[in-house]
Amino acid sequence: FSKYVPPGSIVLEAMGQPPEGPRNGPSPAARPYGTCDAKDGLQSVSFMAPDSSVVTVVLNCFNMDFDYAILDQGFKIVLNIPARSIQTVLHQRPLFAESFHESA
Repeated sequence: FSKYVPPGSIVLEAMGQPPEGPRNGPSPAARPYGTCDAKDGLQSVSFMAPDSSVVTVVLNCFNMDFDYAILDQGFKIVLNIPARSIQTVLHQRPLFAESFHESA
């Protein structure tokens, strides 16, 4: 997925809702790197590229397909991610969104 995150991109603050039920499994550090299970639910990270486009990477640790939405300044994208998969979503910010300018 990193090929879609150009140099100079910044990580955006995400506000997600955790899956229902307690997260009582082992801590991620106690498992082999790169593994997840249904207790980890749906995970994501978003980046804003210098051209103001947004890259969101979504990891579905559930053992079932899952519907989710990306909300960005009133703009909504509804998607479905297959069980135990990863997706990269690219979208342009709405025209009224502030432009990103990398500081020198």
